[in-house]
Amino acid sequence: GVKDEYGVVYSKDGERLIQCKQKSITSYKIKEGTKIICDCAFADCKKLKSIKLPHNDISIGAGAFEGCENLKSFKITENIKYIAHNPFAGCDIISLDGENDGYVTIDNCLYSKDKKTLISYNSYKSSDTIIDSVEIIDNYAFSKNKTIYSLTLTDNVSTINDGAFSDCKNLKIIKLPKSIKYLGDNAFYDCINLVSLSIP
Repeated sequence: GVKDEYGVVYSKDGERLIQCKQKSITSYKIKEGTKIICDCAFADCKKLKSIKLPHNDISIGAGAFEGCENLKSFKITENIKYIAHNPFAGCDIISLDGENDGYVTIDNCLYSKDKKTLISYNSYKSSDTIIDSVEIIDNYAFSKNKTIYSLTLTDNVSTINDGAFSDCKNLKIIKLPKSIKYLGDNAFYDCINLVSLSIP
């Protein structure tokens, strides 16, 4: 790849942002023409506060901003065409909003447009109930959430994918509905305070 003056590595054709090697970066404007922010591209850039997307169509990889503790807001713009598994795991996002043809946000949480798949849960609620339309808790949707203590899943939820609640260290109580048909690998990995898990 090719590294720019900020320590961000792009593919030679400039279409893929591969990795930010400068972990102390605080703000960054992604180059126009970039089509993909690769998996974990900005992972653990703990000082990153703002990111500006290009105007062209772009895809965001899994865990692209994982662990960016100071990234407080992110706008789901019209030009975002694909979002992989939770790109915001471990972020302290206060404002996640916007919608486009493929995605919608509600209360700082990211869903597929039809609201059947929960992609990223970023709420600061300690106790919550998943919205009725959700059928799938996507891979790592709750991963590294710091506040959720108790969670109720509605009877429409049928699938909890891999690592969905991994590293939710404050999660203590969760009740799985009778509708559950699939529970992915490491769904509750490192949930060290989980004291009640009801499996129908």
